[in-house]
Amino acid sequence: KWGFINCNHLYISADLIKDFHREGKLVMGGAYAEPVDGAVIVFSCDSEKEVEEFVSKDPYHENGLVTEYSIREWTVVLKIPLPIPLVYKP
Repeated sequence: KWGFINCNHLYISADLIKDFHREGKLVMGGAYAEPVDGAVIVFSCDSEKEVEEFVSKDPYHENGLVTEYSIREWTVVLKIPLPIPLVYKP
């Protein structure tokens, strides 16, 4: 679903992402390629409750731009270290 996105949504979302990444809970995320009709965010958390906390604070969800989501546990089969650290610089 597409809708109006104001700059406040972007800043709040960026802060939320930085906080979860800094705590080691958010690993990566991004939109699907053609068609761009969804996205995936990968978390590393101890419980589903922590992912629910992210969703509850996400301005895209709060403002109706994300109308549905699902949380699924997954099993890592292959893990390759990234060549560069994922660090957000303010």
